[in-house]
Amino acid sequence: KGRSARALILNGVESEPYLTSDYILMMENIPEIVEAARLFKRILELPQIYLAVGDDKLEVVEMVKSKLFSLSENFLEVVCVPSHYPQGEETLLIRKILPDSRRGGNPAEDVLVLNIATALAILDAVKFRKPLYERIVTVTGECLPEPKNLLVKIGTSFNDAIRNCKGFLRKPERVLMGGPMTGVCVEDLNSPVIKGTQAIVALPPEDTKPREVLPCVRCGLCVQACPSRIN
Repeated sequence: KGRSARALILNGVESEPYLTSDYILMMENIPEIVEAARLFKRILELPQIYLAVGDDKLEVVEMVKSKLFSLSENFLEVVCVPSHYPQGEETLLIRKILPDSRRGGNPAEDVLVLNIATALAILDAVKFRKPLYERIVTVTGECLPEPKNLLVKIGTSFNDAIRNCKGFLRKPERVLMGGPMTGVCVEDLNSPVIKGTQAIVALPPEDTKPREVLPCVRCGLCVQACPSRIN
């Protein structure tokens, strides 16, 4: 509050396995992404906006660059970053795109990062006065016969979304809301899709076996390496 952003990053990096909802959004909404960036540029009074895309989505990069070339626009810079986890994490992404942010302090204090789905939802709200009542959800996992990206209403149950993928091929050991790295285990499949539900992932037993826990010598390297500074 009371601070102005010096940069804006639109985050289209999906660094976790299985997730493809942002990829589908970008592939189907290239003009809208450019329009949203132009809107943020005007509101935030920023000279440059960055679109971060994983290096496994080069077709998105080419399509956005082609659109910008046809419009003779250069305010939106497309940046390819490694698609491995945790590259999509906010702090790590800022440090990758804006190297000068590494010089002490919290880099997120004056850099705004918006997920691509959030950016397009803001554009819809401003342009069409459309509230956020639906979103694209990746419904996937080894236990589903037909993984899909579904456009579902907020409040749709996990059960209904899974039925649209022809149900379970076999009983899952765990159903996650979100990716396998940071997702939350869901016990009740009548739970609703909420605005932050990016994915529903059904994992079989072989993918959820706990790994051997190694002894910790308390060297502290994990704390230094963690982009979220988890102690």
